[in-house]
Order: sequence, then structure tokens, then C-alpha cells
Amino acid sequence: MTNNDLEDRSGSGFRRRFSVSRRLFRGHRLLRRRWLRRRRRLLRRHGFFRFFGRRTATKQIELERLRIALDSTKTTEQRQFEFDRYKARLDFWKFVLGSVVAAIAIALIPPLFQYGTAYLEQRKGETFLRNEVIRQFVSSALDRDIENRIRLAHYFARVADTPFREGWDEYHRNLVAALPARA
Repeated sequence: MTNNDLEDRSGSGFRRRFSVSRRLFRGHRLLRRRWLRRRRRLLRRHGFFRFFGRRTATKQIELERLRIALDSTKTTEQRQFEFDRYKARLDFWKFVLGSVVAAIAIALIPPLFQYGTAYLEQRKGETFLRNEVIRQFVSSALDRDIENRIRLAHYFARVADTPFREGWDEYHRNLVAALPARA
């Protein structure tokens, strides 16, 4: 070995010059480790690990420049590796979120149908009950005696459901207004 070879090994030029042969000799994992070590060293040098506060605009610009500098040192194999890793991460989250959404939908749909069915049955029962009660009092509503009709209208104006209450109240007022004045 010559003196020039030793000087080249001590500097950073050695790694750049022989990176292809190192990659072929030691494999892709060592290349990845070396790149990560270089990245950590750059990040430490620029104070990234000491920074925990709110990012200012200058810090954000500095970090963006640092990221661009790090990205420019990547090889095509590293970029392809990161892209494959990103795709794998997206596939994982797509599967997880899809499964979660499907599980929630499967868990919620039957109870929602049960709730809807119970609500419709309740409304149908209320309507049937209201119709039956009114049918029982039809003879009183059609009675010629106005006092019986006034009492019936007053009763339904108080106990009927909200949309029907107004109609019974109006009917009650009309009957009271039509009542002949007693002397």
C-alpha cells in the first residue's frame, strides 16, 4: 500500500470511491447500515436530536435542506428499498383499516336493523292504540249532546300526542264557541 492509499482511507473519499465494490462484496444490508450511520451523523451535527420545541420557519427550511442533502446521497437501490418499504407499510395499513371498517360495519348493521324494526313496531303500536281509543269514543264524539263532545275534546286535547293535540284543542275551542249561552 502506498501513502496515498492510506490518506484516501482516512478521508471520506475512500467510501465514495469504493462504495460499489463494498456493496457488491458485503451486500445490501451493510450499505443500508452505512447510509443510516451517515444520516444519523448528519442529523446529530445539525442539532436535530436536541430540537424538541416548536419548529420555526428557519428551522423548517434548514431541516428541508438537510433532507434534500440526504436524499441526494441515496443510491437507486436505496430509493427502491424505501419505495418497497413504503408500499408494504401502505398495504399493511390498508389491510388493517379495511378490516377495522369491515368489522365495525358487521358489528353495527344487525343492531341498527333491530333498532329500526323495534322503532317501527313501536310507532305502529302507538298508531293502533290511538286509533282503537278514538274508535271507542266515536259514539261520544258523534253524540248530539254538546257537553259530552266538549268533555271528549277537552280530554283528547290534554292526552293526545303533540301533532293531534292542536287539532283536538281547536275542536274544543270551536265547540265552546258554538255552545249556546246559558242565561
